[in-house]
Amino acid sequence: MDISYPEVRWSYMRATQGWAGLQHHSLVHSTLTISPPKEEGRLINRPHHLLIDVKQASWFCLRERGAESLGGRVSWHYGNIYQLAGPHQTIRLPSNISISHLTVFDLWISADYEIRLFGDPLSTGDGITPVTKLQIDVSMVGSSSGISLGKNHFYPDIVGGMLLGEAVGVEVTSTGGRWQITNISCGNCNVKIHLSIKTPR
Repeated sequence: MDISYPEVRWSYMRATQGWAGLQHHSLVHSTLTISPPKEEGRLINRPHHLLIDVKQASWFCLRERGAESLGGRVSWHYGNIYQLAGPHQTIRLPSNISISHLTVFDLWISADYEIRLFGDPLSTGDGITPVTKLQIDVSMVGSSSGISLGKNHFYPDIVGGMLLGEAVGVEVTSTGGRWQITNISCGNCNVKIHLSIKTPR
């Protein structure tokens, strides 16, 4: 999602205020809809958490539409303004979320254009207009274990057949308390690794 304001006289802002005049803040509103499977008779595992990552955003808020039970309270969560590779934010869903009808959430995003992070538009190819490029990644967690395996894994480089390091990082997100990883396994590689997780403490 690209956000820009071409009607603003950015060349004038740059000439009078320098690059600091290009920095600005946007409040973005969208919706997130959770729809149940269409297959009748299918055993549905009710989702209980969302894993959300919003790049180039400082904060975001997710609120169920028409949820009077929240009493007007709004919770804001950290965005990923630095676009770091790491675990997503874990957002708890209402315990009574429907598994037969659509559930709509309002998504509010605080998007800040920071030239020291995103670069000068003249050098990034966007012309004179600064562009905030939001990236939103959402997935559901519905397993009874509350464990989700992510995509941001880290492993040492291999040079000349030798590993440059002795550590491997595996992204595992828990929504069911604190877990202890005892070992790791890999089914499609030559090196035998095994992963097992103990019950929450």
